[in-house]
Amino acid sequence: MKQNLLKLVLLVFVACSANCHAQEGFPKLKGPYLGQKPPGMTPEVFAPDIVSSSEALEYGISFTPDGKEIYFNRSGVGVMVCYLSDTGWSAPVKAPFLEKYKGGAVHIMYDGKRLLMNRYPGVHGLNELEVGGIWSLQKTVNGWANPEFLIESGMRATSTLDRTIYTTDISGREAGKDRGIIAKYVYTDSGYQRVEDPGGGVNKDSPEAHPFIARDESYIVFDAIRPGGKGKSDLYICYRLNNGSWSKVFRSTVLNSEESDWCPTVSPDGKYLFFTRNGKGNGDIYWVSGKIIEELRPKELK
Repeated sequence: MKQNLLKLVLLVFVACSANCHAQEGFPKLKGPYLGQKPPGMTPEVFAPDIVSSSEALEYGISFTPDGKEIYFNRSGVGVMVCYLSDTGWSAPVKAPFLEKYKGGAVHIMYDGKRLLMNRYPGVHGLNELEVGGIWSLQKTVNGWANPEFLIESGMRATSTLDRTIYTTDISGREAGKDRGIIAKYVYTDSGYQRVEDPGGGVNKDSPEAHPFIARDESYIVFDAIRPGGKGKSDLYICYRLNNGSWSKVFRSTVLNSEESDWCPTVSPDGKYLFFTRNGKGNGDIYWVSGKIIEELRPKELK
């Protein structure tokens, strides 16, 4: 028992030391979104040298509903987090739950009580009895804990207000097919059940991935590699029609570049659209005014 206690003390000491080291020399940042100047209708790098670094690829940003925690992935490290307190924002540190519950890109559900995370055997420390795919962690007084398996073969999930989940079904890729399928799962008393995959402009015969679903399910943003695209992968938007089906696809010439634009996220307040744009060997998280989504919306759906 003494040995276990000693191990716990050492772990806390190491975590605190790493956190204190990360805060040294960090600028005092206050206000929403790390105190950054909001963008207009042209995408800009988000929080350069804080979130978006020159040494690594950053992607998969997510926010708690109150905006006081910002999560994102950094290649070679894993999930990072910044915290807002009365004294301002903390420097990015490795998410505390990663040490015990290894995983990939995360998404905070709108009730603030659940964190969705993709986990895979052999990559994220799952044993042979555990299934890879989408898992959830619950918010507790001690942080995110109590992992629960939800969906098999999922990658980077997002959700609606009623806990419906949209994710990428990667089973096709595992079968040797170079594509993903955007899938929809609804919450039931017996767990999540897959329903009909989105149609319309979604799920064409091309690699499609990383969907972001609006909180009211009124639109979906995703990345795809399609003929006639501007870059290596582009961001596309489809809108929910009055009959419940999905519209044709819309693409913004301002939003996309000649590089790979992918992994979109809209902030909980709907003000900003975030995504990753790959550069030479790395990629940064960009943000742009959320008004761009409404500008692309057809008049008949406004």
